[in-house]
Amino acid sequence: MNVKRGSIVLSVPRLCIYLFLLSLAAATASATTYTIAAGSGTLTYTVVQTTLSCVYLGRTIPYFHIAYSNFSYKQSGTTVALAGSLTSTISVQEGSCPAPNYPQTLLKGTNTEVLFTPEEVISKGTAVVYQGTAGWVNPKYKILGVMYAPPGSKSSVTYADNSVVGTSSSVVDSFSNSVEDSISITTGLSIFGFSTKLTSNSSNTYTQEAESSDTIAVSQTTSYSNGISGYSDPANGINHDYDYIFVWLNPVASFTYWALSNGTNQMVWGGFGYDLNDTAAYPDMDRVGVQLGCLNGDFYAQYAPPTNTNWATCEDVFNTNFNRSWALSNTDGSSPALTPTLANSSPPYNFCQQQGTDLYNICQADPYSNPKYQLTFPSGSTTTTDGRFTACSGSGCDATIDYEPNVNTTYSQGYSTTTTQGQEGKDTYSESYSIESQFSINDQWGKNFSGNFSDSLTVSHAFTWSEQFNSSTNSSHGQTASFSIAGPAEGYGGPTEFVVYQDNLYAAFMFSPGN
Repeated sequence: MNVKRGSIVLSVPRLCIYLFLLSLAAATASATTYTIAAGSGTLTYTVVQTTLSCVYLGRTIPYFHIAYSNFSYKQSGTTVALAGSLTSTISVQEGSCPAPNYPQTLLKGTNTEVLFTPEEVISKGTAVVYQGTAGWVNPKYKILGVMYAPPGSKSSVTYADNSVVGTSSSVVDSFSNSVEDSISITTGLSIFGFSTKLTSNSSNTYTQEAESSDTIAVSQTTSYSNGISGYSDPANGINHDYDYIFVWLNPVASFTYWALSNGTNQMVWGGFGYDLNDTAAYPDMDRVGVQLGCLNGDFYAQYAPPTNTNWATCEDVFNTNFNRSWALSNTDGSSPALTPTLANSSPPYNFCQQQGTDLYNICQADPYSNPKYQLTFPSGSTTTTDGRFTACSGSGCDATIDYEPNVNTTYSQGYSTTTTQGQEGKDTYSESYSIESQFSINDQWGKNFSGNFSDSLTVSHAFTWSEQFNSSTNSSHGQTASFSIAGPAEGYGGPTEFVVYQDNLYAAFMFSPGN
């Protein structure tokens, strides 16, 4: 049935909408707050109504612009602010009058997404809730960097007042192809400590920053100074047994698992923290250096107290630091100790040949763990074939240093731009991990994190790091390292010139004979 009103003929449904619009026009156009049911909680929002009009067949017809904002979701007494806003249109579509429009929008908050659809009655609407599950993972260790011994026992390299030393890490290889991954930090952030919760304590030695959609760079702070001394090799002037590999024990990696509104699963990496219980004497990251000679068995073979006692230091690192007796057991039921331990190993303790172990992975961070490693170069390139090293070149970056008897020289060395080839290398290694239950396995909604995380991995109970090129190295002009090179004693017959190379994974300088 149609009803004639003036010169406009309206069907009964349209008449009802028209009368509804007239009632809205009579209402006060002020901000009003509404609350509707959403999942197992409630969604609250603010509405501002603006009255507009259009003309059809000589008659003015009202329609309304509805602005929704200030969304929040409340569940189990916890309220989460939601980012997002939207507008809808309530109208009778006649002639040039706008059509009614009720668009969906995805509102986002901490570990919560709400898909909201407005309705014609502004106090109503539909809301579908999606919640992330937060948790903290403790990989047993993370490789922070490699520092290469300079030529000569009295020589040294100092990395001070620069933020280049470090690496960029990715966890993409940890997760199955069915799981999307991303990171949630952007600009530079401190690495904060945890006790029973996140604290205001932060590391004085390293900071973190997102480098891409799936990598986070961990870099030395400018206030921290780090260095290494050399050890003379009578024949070659350099001994890579004295290279140091720096390991961060028990890092805290923050993740949030999402079952997203588009039907996919996503793991969002929130960056790094550290456990304050790791280092009771000093509230900072538990960072330990181990020399290559400890890992490849050379120091054990040379052990001859009281003149050569390097192996005693190695034993202390293996039995105290790497044993990790204070740490949580891993999710696969294994011990938290880095594998293999001295207790289940036997001489000559060459861990660089024990594939599938943690010490093997640490060993491989230094290419010279392979005694047959050689620097090779594509034609015309200053970057090695494997992409690991680039010869220093350019302003403030001397390609060679002198190493001659009774000659002492100090160099201030800058970083050079790394070629594309040098930016493509990776050091990938897998390890077991624990879930940091002392902080909370369950999120604020009571959901369990551990199962979702384990199910998302490519290999159950295996966490994978990929260390790769840190782009900050390419923009580090003006940041330098200082070399103090003390020449050998008279009668030395080895190389007198060393080429300086930049490590494209860990940004430290490496020295190799040039003649």
